[in-house]
Amino acid sequence: MRKWSYVTNDEFLNKTIINPFKSLLYAIEDFKELNVNLPNGENPFGKVSELWEKETICENIEKASKGALISQPKQLFLIVMESYDSWPLEDKYRSFGMSKNLSEIANNGIYFNNFLPSSESTMNSIASIITGIPYSGISQSQIGAINPRYCSSIFEQFKKLGYQTNFFYGGLLSWGNISNLFENQGVENQYSAVDMGGKTESGIWGIEDEKLFELVIKTIHNQNSSFNIILTTSYHPPYSINLKEKGFPYGNISEIPDEMLKHYDGSMSLKELGHLWYSDKCIGDFIKNAQQKFPNAIFCFTGDHYGRRFINSKPNLKEKSLVPFIIYGSSIKDSIYNTPGSHIDIFPTLVEMIAPKGFNYYSFGESLFNTKNIGIGKARSITKKTLEYYPKSSTITSFNLFNNKTSKLDSSSGFIKYKKLNSLAWHYTIKGDSIYPR
Repeated sequence: MRKWSYVTNDEFLNKTIINPFKSLLYAIEDFKELNVNLPNGENPFGKVSELWEKETICENIEKASKGALISQPKQLFLIVMESYDSWPLEDKYRSFGMSKNLSEIANNGIYFNNFLPSSESTMNSIASIITGIPYSGISQSQIGAINPRYCSSIFEQFKKLGYQTNFFYGGLLSWGNISNLFENQGVENQYSAVDMGGKTESGIWGIEDEKLFELVIKTIHNQNSSFNIILTTSYHPPYSINLKEKGFPYGNISEIPDEMLKHYDGSMSLKELGHLWYSDKCIGDFIKNAQQKFPNAIFCFTGDHYGRRFINSKPNLKEKSLVPFIIYGSSIKDSIYNTPGSHIDIFPTLVEMIAPKGFNYYSFGESLFNTKNIGIGKARSITKKTLEYYPKSSTITSFNLFNNKTSKLDSSSGFIKYKKLNSLAWHYTIKGDSIYPR
């Protein structure tokens, strides 16, 4: 399969691994995705020209920094954690001990606890983070690799701040066309499992998180300014890590603490829980090692999407929606913000934290340090009080974040804002920058 083809560091050799007949079939699939399956009709979220004032997308999302909150760090690390949702960080679940390291990082950093992912899949979430465009139902995997580079590209804008841009991935760069997407959006260097031998300890292609973080530390020079996105893989099927060798404390269900068992009904296997624990262990080890080499670095953590698994069979809407967003470093003071946000707000938050006053940038999101009243994700929005879910063919589900009660709505101000933002995202992806015909 094409997603397993990039098994060397030589791009030409990687392309010759798939025979010409199979390559033709993939080319036909790509053509259909780009030219047949993509919508050609009206914007499903509303007419952009009626919802937005300025003539281009980029003009509508242009912003200027208010001035740096901290000294600009040499290194910025954004760790996008596979399937890492927010529930392990909640007080009532911390007794599980599955996220001790990330909980400690959150306690000593800035923790945004009302935070939505851009989508329900890794590709669409990571694409939203790097393009800066909300996921409006159109995958950037192929189209984002051939469209003109977006003005909201995270890589292009960090380069303007003097950073080298790097991407580290625990899998192979052929997966989901991710290498071509990132290259088209301006990343300067890409590293994958191949750069650390290619295989896990069990022989499966891709490397364990610990090896991925080892690759990051040995690759990044502490004297160079760099912005680095790291996409982990270990907390994901087939769950092939040897947990006993890694030190996982539970060998069977009977060893789980009673405090934990009152929430647990076996919906997640012990092996799945163990891989969550392992992912967290690698995060802790990475921070200890990285801070020695990069003492003034800023580390940011988020999950790519809800983990699609929970410790019991009845997660509420919050538990199957939210992911964490944490900013940590020696120059960061600990605090908890309930400012609502999502993946598209990561870039403007970092820019407003480190950029000089008047630095112009482009973002569909807003800084989480601003007075911000809504975060927008896939079919969801969140405020400080309410989480809303927008299914395609039924009424809105509204979830109260304080009393965990749900209600049904026919419409809401959150839904109106959700459609307005996605109208802009859909148009930019499908129609391009210009809103009005010239």
